[in-house]
Amino acid sequence: MTSSSSFQQPQASLHTHSFYSKLMSLGITFLYLSISFGQTVPSFTEETQAATIQHIYEGGFEHLTGGGLAVFDCNGDDLPELYMAGGEGSSSFYLNTGQQAGNLQFEKIDRLAMTGVTGAYPLDVNADDLIDIVVLRVGRNSLFQGLGDCQFSEANDLW
Repeated sequence: MTSSSSFQQPQASLHTHSFYSKLMSLGITFLYLSISFGQTVPSFTEETQAATIQHIYEGGFEHLTGGGLAVFDCNGDDLPELYMAGGEGSSSFYLNTGQQAGNLQFEKIDRLAMTGVTGAYPLDVNADDLIDIVVLRVGRNSLFQGLGDCQFSEANDLW
């Protein structure tokens, strides 16, 4: 007895995986990767300028091991926001204003901007299901409590 089955590999694209696909698109420059199971060579699209990201990490020896990037969703839209260390320059917080499966688009927000930042960790310090941010700095580190909708308040004295 012979049986025949027809198996077709599904077509998949990283952009259908919402938040995590955007995480994978972040790098030295912003690249968007599209993979199909039937395709052997991935294609990349340069999106740095279209994403409106303008940021420089700079500094002396004390900033040598910095340059951290925190990627998190602080408003529940499944799109990643970015907090970038700036070293001697200012850190930058970018709100993702793009669309699901669309081009990367960010808006620079002035809150959380400070100098001396070498890295940041998005955590839920107080287990309230809101992202808190621990900012590593040359000097005093900072802790910001998430208030929801990408709003934060300084919380060093709370914890």
